[in-house]
Amino acid sequence: MTSTASRLKVEGLTKSFFGVKVLHDVSFEAQEGRVLAIVGENGSGKSTTMNLLTGILPSDGGKMWLDGNPFSPRSRRESDDAGIAFIQQELNVFPNLSVAENLFLVHPPRSIGALPFISRRRMSERACDLLQRVGLEVAPNTIAGTLSLGERQLLEIARGLASAARIFIFDEPTSSLTTREAARLFDVIHQLRQEGAAILYISHNLEEVLAIADEVMVLRDGRVTLHKACNCLSAADLVLAMVGRPIDALFPQRAAIRPTPTPPR
Repeated sequence: MTSTASRLKVEGLTKSFFGVKVLHDVSFEAQEGRVLAIVGENGSGKSTTMNLLTGILPSDGGKMWLDGNPFSPRSRRESDDAGIAFIQQELNVFPNLSVAENLFLVHPPRSIGALPFISRRRMSERACDLLQRVGLEVAPNTIAGTLSLGERQLLEIARGLASAARIFIFDEPTSSLTTREAARLFDVIHQLRQEGAAILYISHNLEEVLAIADEVMVLRDGRVTLHKACNCLSAADLVLAMVGRPIDALFPQRAAIRPTPTPPR
C-alpha cells in the first residue's frame, strides 16, 4: 500500500464563543490525492473548523501544520496565499467583472518590463488554460454575472488553481447544482485528486459522501465521533455517529391503525 503525504495536519483544535466551548480537541489530517468528507448536523462545528483553517477566526488552542510547516493563518488572505482554496456556498465571484478578471483579481499577469502594466494577452492565455482544466467552456472575456451557479463554482476552482492551491475545501458544493453540474464537479474533484491536491468535502448528502470520499470524519457537538475509511461505512453508521441514535430509532415504524367497524343498524 502506497503511503500518502499529509498536506494539512490539525491537532487538538479548540474554540469557544462567549465562554461556551464549541470545538473540543478536533484532530485530523488532509492527505494529498485523497478526499476527506466532514459531516455533521447543523451546529456540530463544521463551519467553525473551516473558519479556523482559513484564518477567518482565530483558534483558542491546538496546532496546525501545512506541508510539514507550522501553520497559523491570521486572515483569509493568508490562507489563500498559503495554498488553501475555500469554495463556500456563497460563491465569491464578482458578477460585473470578466471571467479572466475574476481569475487574476489579486495577482494579475504583468507585462514584461519595468512598468507594472497588466498584460491582457497573458491574462487571456492563462485563463484559457485554467478554464480548460476545470472544463468550463466559456471565453475569458465572458462577464461572470452571466454564468450559471455551477459554472461560477468551476470558476472559483479555477481561481484556486491560478493561485497554485494544494488544498481545496468544498462547503455543500452540490446543494444548488443540477445533476449535470454536479457530475461535472465530481469529474473536476477527481482530476484534482490525480494532481495531488487534498480535498475537504462538507456535505449533508450521506450517499454522495460515501460515493466520492476516501474517508469521512463525523462531528457532533464539536467533537469527533467517527473517523474511518468510507469503504467500511454505511449511511446508517454516519447517522448513528451524527446523532447518537440508530436511524430506526429516529424513524420508528408505526403500527397501522385499523378503522373501527361501523355497528350494524
